Amino acid sequence: MSKTTLISVSYNAIIFHQNEKSANAHLFISVLAYHILHSIEYKLQQHGENRCWASIRESLSTHQRLTIEHNVKKNNKIVRQHMRVCSQPEPDHKNIYRLLGLKVIPLPRNLYDANA
Repeated sequence: MSKTTLISVSYNAIIFHQNEKSANAHLFISVLAYHILHSIEYKLQQHGENRCWASIRESLSTHQRLTIEHNVKKNNKIVRQHMRVCSQPEPDHKNIYRLLGLKVIPLPRNLYDANA
């Protein structure tokens, strides 16, 4: 018989889990995310950037990773390819990345066959 475990998080969401293992996993991920968020805020504050997390998140939400799908002909066969690229960062994105010591384009362009 499974018992339901209740977790309440700071943004007033209530999350139900069917077993203790998934509740513990959710709690672990939540605490890990909190520590990452706190580290980002702390590092930015060390450089005089005092915006709240909501403002930083809103600004960075426009820098995206995109998947472009297209067909190509290989060995007389049509193959579906996916290309993963990052959008061009805006000046505010670049400033935040610089303050955090990150690359402006964090991930390289990837091209792979969808059927592989």
